[in-house]
Amino acid sequence: MNGATWSIPLGMLIAKAQGNLDLVARKIVFTAFSRVIMRTPVDTGAARGGWQCSSGVMGWFTRKLGLRGATGADPSGANAVAEAQDAVTNWHPLTGRAITMSNNRPYIKPLEDGHSKQAPNGMIKITMAEIGGIAQDAAAESQGGTFGGARSPLSMGGNWDIGAAGE
Repeated sequence: MNGATWSIPLGMLIAKAQGNLDLVARKIVFTAFSRVIMRTPVDTGAARGGWQCSSGVMGWFTRKLGLRGATGADPSGANAVAEAQDAVTNWHPLTGRAITMSNNRPYIKPLEDGHSKQAPNGMIKITMAEIGGIAQDAAAESQGGTFGGARSPLSMGGNWDIGAAGE
């Protein structure tokens, strides 16, 4: 039989696909967490600064025990988003380990239920309604690297080590 043949090493293909899945999952989670934080109404900034993200152990639990410093008042949301970025960066979705976002401010539920003119439709509900679009965007951004092409970096608010094509 004459003709051209080609092959793709299966291990390399699997590793590439897993890397893309990991990156897409982290992009989805970081985007969702960031949107919830930035949609949280601001009076003193305590509610926005109260968001805690962690992998493995609930954030409110670690904060309550003093195992991790509280963000405190954070009107801009920069500190809470940085904590979310740190948690998501260190999270590896393919291990099956959960990542959580919590806020132990006693008035966070009323804020979610629309008790603020700044967020009459809540923060989490709105973000969850957008999750399909967030996932589509994350998947589309990762397509540049599928099957060995140059993977375009995903913007998650900082410098992320997403590896180079072929790794």
